Amino acid sequence: MPDITNPTSDQIKKAMIQETPVEYDGIEYACIIGFCCRPTRPDVHGKRRLYSEVELKSKIANSVTVASPSKITIHERD
Repeated sequence: MPDITNPTSDQIKKAMIQETPVEYDGIEYACIIGFCCRPTRPDVHGKRRLYSEVELKSKIANSVTVASPSKITIHERD
């Protein structure tokens, strides 16, 4: 299967459940361990918008990296 760039919410959820490896900023991570939506600060008109973040588990260290879903690549398993 081809790699998935700019994944949808459903593709992120599937990758999380299957513990699929992902790449961000040239580094491969073990899997996605979190997916959340957060509100922005109100704009000049008082409106808030939501933005998404994913939490990526490191392969070699006990750490988590927060990234924009649009900047990750999900490495699909066969």
